[in-house]
Amino acid sequence: MKPKVLVLGSYHLDELNSIGVDSEDGKILLPNREKELMELLHKVKAFEPTKVAVEVEVKRQEEIDRDYQTYLSSNFKLPLNEIHQVGFRLAKSMNHQHVFAVDWMGSLPEQKSLGDILDWAEAHQPELSRMMKEQIESMNKLFAFSGNMSLVDNYRHINHPAVIKKSHEIYMHIARVGEWDHYVGMDWLRWWYQRNLILYANLTRLIDSNDDRIFLVIGSGHLHTVNQFLTESGLFQVEDAYEYLTD
Repeated sequence: MKPKVLVLGSYHLDELNSIGVDSEDGKILLPNREKELMELLHKVKAFEPTKVAVEVEVKRQEEIDRDYQTYLSSNFKLPLNEIHQVGFRLAKSMNHQHVFAVDWMGSLPEQKSLGDILDWAEAHQPELSRMMKEQIESMNKLFAFSGNMSLVDNYRHINHPAVIKKSHEIYMHIARVGEWDHYVGMDWLRWWYQRNLILYANLTRLIDSNDDRIFLVIGSGHLHTVNQFLTESGLFQVEDAYEYLTD
């Protein structure tokens, strides 16, 4: 028997709120969305997590501890993001005393931004640049939050195995940006893969017994890579979030 892990891919709810995707006043979690959020939490609660992890840098653990303890005492208004709306709410519903930060956002020497890499491709590899722009546009549409669908249906969509697979293709094209002995895209990809490896490694540090059931809520772009590392480690039984959202 192995510890189980469930990774839920999420929208960054604060970003959705900032563009007013759902209503004239720009709020995602109106009363009807609040009910839908409870439905989403009910579905993932069926996993019965023993630990809840969130996409927050480890160095902010004290802040997460402070906010979560305040929330447990009913004196904390939850910000509109998946860390609090999903992570904190789920942990409290399971009577957990802690929520665990597992992310890393450090920098690497001479690291280029993703924007720098796309600019380089546009200047030196126009055909690849065109392909990448089309794929990014397609992905933006694929992952767009639909105000005509319930919160659960939106989450089910972005956690579908085919959507997860499609979302990973852009990273394979980023790897192609550059020339012989001048691997421009790798400057950013090294950071991306290191970040996801650190997320994986930090999840392994939460294991105390084979009975552990670790839940992570994270931006959906991480799903393919983090689940790959978790599966290939042989340490976990990796559960499928899509199946929980479909039941």
